[in-house]
Amino acid sequence: MIAALALLVGLAQSEPELPKRAPIAHLAGFESVSSVRFASEPERVHRLVATHVFPARVRWLMTLPNEATKARTIFYRAGDLWFAHDDGATSSRELAEAEREQLDHFFSLRQALVLWPHGANWQGSGDERRAPVGESAALHAKLGAGALPTSIRWLDAAGKELEALQEIVWRVDGNRSLPASFALARTGEITWRETVESVEFEVAYLDDYFTPLDRRSRDVASERGIVCERVEVPTRYVRSLELDLATADWRELCRRALAARDAFAKHPATLGLKLADGVELELDPDGKPIAAFARLADDQTGPSSEWRRRPGASALSLRFAADRTSTASALATLLERVPAGARAGTAYVRLGGGSTGAGTQLVLPLLPPR
Repeated sequence: MIAALALLVGLAQSEPELPKRAPIAHLAGFESVSSVRFASEPERVHRLVATHVFPARVRWLMTLPNEATKARTIFYRAGDLWFAHDDGATSSRELAEAEREQLDHFFSLRQALVLWPHGANWQGSGDERRAPVGESAALHAKLGAGALPTSIRWLDAAGKELEALQEIVWRVDGNRSLPASFALARTGEITWRETVESVEFEVAYLDDYFTPLDRRSRDVASERGIVCERVEVPTRYVRSLELDLATADWRELCRRALAARDAFAKHPATLGLKLADGVELELDPDGKPIAAFARLADDQTGPSSEWRRRPGASALSLRFAADRTSTASALATLLERVPAGARAGTAYVRLGGGSTGAGTQLVLPLLPPR
């Protein structure tokens, strides 16, 4: 069902060129995390991570986190090009016009909903609003309590409803109203019901995040047996561990960090949560560990302010054995390879399981220029 929108066409030959970024209401974009139940199989809970950066940059990741298959499908919009990477496929595909148009409706409706009333050029009075889309289509909103929409519909040139968000329920988050739940309908028939778990407006993604991995210019380098590569880091939630970092011995540091994580896993604060394996060690610019964090599994959302959100990002990464290469020289290797049009974020080491942190991974997030 994840790939129900898929239509097979040929592959694009190069990375797309994207329009200049343009904030809406001073926001660069947003990322929402939701639970989705399709009308055809309501017993299965899908997870949707929808990332929008304005304009014309969209990435939707649909997964089945509670099932053994961990099936995933990703839809992309990168300027005028649209792609999908279907579960199990070895490469992505460019979308045909029919699927592209339908996704455009879905993406536009979500943007109008999350940014209400700034996501479209709304006009009208009373309990109805209308906003033009392109040369002939329009969005139509029906307002309820608090002048918030109870439905937003996509209408074609003849006024026929193609897609719609119905039964919209809102919640208050500080001084902002955000959608809590709604139903997505296609030509009047409900396709899925969605519960919005979180909406974040702190987004810092490079443009290549909105292009499938197999369509990006390869950025892999090897030096002295160390392989540096571009990776994607998902949005994650971390919590600080109480840990004495004052040791020059890497194996001892790994032992302390992993022991602290295991002790925290038994703390009441983790009740009902699923922790990821290992530990993250945050580094200063010289490669020195300055903080340690436990991390929630990727399909978990931070339950309270004590869990800090780390936005997803493109990143440079390498794996190294601590007895062969120091973190300082490994970080220097990555810093030398920060590509043009990006800046380095805060680096961290991800320790695997075991007493020695075997499979150590150094990650340097890449951020857009300021």
